[in-house]
This record gives sequence, C-alpha cells and structure tokens, in this order.
Amino acid sequence: MILKRPIAGDVVVIRCADHLSSQADFVLGVIARDVEVGKLHLRDGIRIELGWSVLTLRREADGGMTLHEPDFDEDPFTRLRSDVSATLTVIAAQNDVLRATGARGVRVRFDQKIVLASGVLQLAHVYLQRSADVAKDDSGWFIGPVDEPPAEQLEAVYVYQLLSTRPEFLRVLALPSGYLAIFSDGTIESIVDEDDVEVWQQAPSP
Repeated sequence: MILKRPIAGDVVVIRCADHLSSQADFVLGVIARDVEVGKLHLRDGIRIELGWSVLTLRREADGGMTLHEPDFDEDPFTRLRSDVSATLTVIAAQNDVLRATGARGVRVRFDQKIVLASGVLQLAHVYLQRSADVAKDDSGWFIGPVDEPPAEQLEAVYVYQLLSTRPEFLRVLALPSGYLAIFSDGTIESIVDEDDVEVWQQAPSP
C-alpha cells in the first residue's frame, strides 16, 4: 500500500502493508504537524525518530519524498528500504501492550543492546526485565530463563535482531524500567510493574 500526503509544498510518501494503513496515516499526520509548528523541516536525508525505529526521508526522481526504514534484514546501520512495515508493526504491538498495562512507554531503539543468558532465545519459558541504570547504547533489558538456573554465560544482541529470532519479545520493550514480562511459548503470560503488581489486563492482538 502507498499513502501520499501534501506537506509544505512537498508530497510525502509512505509504503507499508495494507493492514497498517491507520498507523501510516497517523505517521503522516505527525510529520505534517511537526512541519507546521517548525519542529521539522523536510529535506533529503533527514532522519525522523519514530518509536523504536528511525525513518529517513529520501527525495525521489519524481520530486516526491519517500519515508525509508533501516533495512533490518540486511544492515540497518548502513542500508535503508522503502517499505516501513516492520517499523509500524512493532510500534502498533508495543502500543497495544502499553494500553493493556496502563504503563507509560519508555523508548527503546533498534540499535540498542539487550543482554541475555546464553541460549535463552531457544527456550519457551523466559522472562524479560528492564533496568534503569544502563549505558547509553544499552536498552536496559535482560532476558533470562524462568525454569532453569541462572546462566553462567551472558551475551548481547541488538534490539532489531529479535525480529528474526523472537519477534514477540519486541512487544514489551517499550515498558519502563522495573517492569518484568514472562513469556510462555511465544505468548505473554504475565507482566508486573516496578512494585511487583500484576498489570497484564488482556491479551491484545499482536
């Protein structure tokens, strides 16, 4: 699907899967608002932080400007792609979790690190917990096993790498520090806040 919107004398284009049309329209509305108040100036190569991702505007041969997302399948640090479905899908899923829990989201970026117990991504029953005291390039998230002893070896992955390994985990990554989420067979089993209060009220569609 392709959506276009005239903004400040330009035409901004966004490409995504059909079922993400409402999210795409919202993004175009945010851009239009930011341009109107002088917060954003449209130009080739400008980067726009959006949730866990960073979109880039590229001037096309026809004069229009197309939004691109990092190429999460190849190299998101150096390559872009014109379909922004991955960005919008994750943002929609994270917003569902925030609404269900009543939590105020704290941004996580695709290029931040997640520390995890070695081998935990192959397990069905795991927990994710976010800490506040972290380095700039660290998301604060730790992934560990629920039913096994703490791992002696740790490793780290980038947030975006979960897209190809455990995409369901991305749903909870906008939760603030102190929150803990438990997954069982790819489904959220429980979420507790920083006071150990159960806040998982429903099971939103991913």
